[in-house]
Order: sequence, then C-alpha cells, then structure tokens
Amino acid sequence: MRARPAELRADLRQFYGVGLGELGRSLPVSEAADLAACLPAGSRCATPEGQPWGWDDTRWLLARIEHGLRVLAWHNTEDGREGRNAPRLIAPGPEPPGDGAGVTRDELEEKLKRKRG
Repeated sequence: MRARPAELRADLRQFYGVGLGELGRSLPVSEAADLAACLPAGSRCATPEGQPWGWDDTRWLLARIEHGLRVLAWHNTEDGREGRNAPRLIAPGPEPPGDGAGVTRDELEEKLKRKRG
C-alpha cells in the first residue's frame, strides 16, 4: 500500500468493485489485505515496477506470436529478401533487442543448412 497506493486503489476498484474509503466500515481491513494479496496477474500491483500494467505473460506471448506471423509474411516480400523494413513488435515500451527479424532469406537459409550438434 505504501509503495503504490494509487495503483492499489485502482486495482481494488477495477477487480473487486470496492474502494479504500470503505476500509474499516463495510470492508474489514483483513479482507482488504486478502483482496490485495490475491490480485490477478496483469493488475497494476502485480506488474513489476517499470513495466506497463495489463501486459501479463499471455499478452506478451500473443504479441510475439502476432509479430512472428508478420515476420514470416515479410520474408516473402522484396524488403524481406533484402533485409529491409523488418516488422516491429507492437507492444508498450521499447522493443526488446535481438528479435531476429532483420535477416535476409539467404542468411536464414544459410543458418538453417548448418550442421547442428
């Protein structure tokens, strides 16, 4: 509560429909503590500080899947063959480094032909 009071108020209102103004009256302190401890993934308080809230593991996974499909389609274009204008990941915040999208078809084929092991 002390570290992120506004986020806790917003989460309690959004997920449980209760406000901290009810604390001690219709909302016992112990119940408020239980609700705060059990906030779902993707809530403001359950999101690590510095990361955009609402982007839980599922949303990040879906964003990466969508990006991967766009990269596959991009590889079949002239830009993809030349390694230009690679699709960017659509997500809040900066794009993570090293997503591997900026590879030409020849480079990709060469990597796939290498012996493994």
